[in-house]
Amino acid sequence: MGMIGLYKALPEQEIKQLAEGKLDAGEVISTSGEQLDIDKAWQGIHYALTGELIGGEQPLSYVVPMIDGQGLDLGDFGAFYLYPAQVQATAEAIKNFTQAEFAALFAKYDPLQEEVYPVTAEDDAEEFLAYLYQYFTDIQTYYQNVAATGKGVVFYIV
Repeated sequence: MGMIGLYKALPEQEIKQLAEGKLDAGEVISTSGEQLDIDKAWQGIHYALTGELIGGEQPLSYVVPMIDGQGLDLGDFGAFYLYPAQVQATAEAIKNFTQAEFAALFAKYDPLQEEVYPVTAEDDAEEFLAYLYQYFTDIQTYYQNVAATGKGVVFYIV
């Protein structure tokens, strides 16, 4: 199966309660709501945008948020939250991000050479780039929609 990246949109109050430890992340993400599945593309997208496995320059590091200080206890990999203002900043930063810009960062940081998950030795660079970009465009749309509602986001891996 692998490690699948998922986003869950939540009202600001729930994000604050998660951050304060007043809500259990597992219970919150199991409820219905605006969710996005980016398959195994999460680390490849993050690395292509930031050149880092975790962290990196904001707001591009918020696209697949793996942020020290904004982590939650959840399963083997944990979860990370973004406040609505962070979602808004990210949505604004990536709304006009083109395939050419994404490809230029992909080439600059080279997730294939660095063997970033889920890369294998048999992967073709163009196919891997297309795979990542497909999910990146899903994230662009998702962040625009979530930002428009004033919600925050929890990102987690299962």
